[in-house]
Amino acid sequence: MYHMFYCIFPEGKQLICHAMSRDLMNWGKIPDYTFGADDEIYELSDWRDPLYRPIRNILPNEPFY
Repeated sequence: MYHMFYCIFPEGKQLICHAMSRDLMNWGKIPDYTFGADDEIYELSDWRDPLYRPIRNILPNEPFY
């Protein structure tokens, strides 16, 4: 399973989105895992280079790295 994280910029915000693929050709978006800045520490429209750090498996049979 492959994971891709990418940015989108709707309405003055910057959001990080997540998609998964088994073959690197066909990707499925996972809207439930979209996240953005909290507007307290970081500005909604100007934060970069977030670190993705998995805390649990996303899918039941997915290996944890």
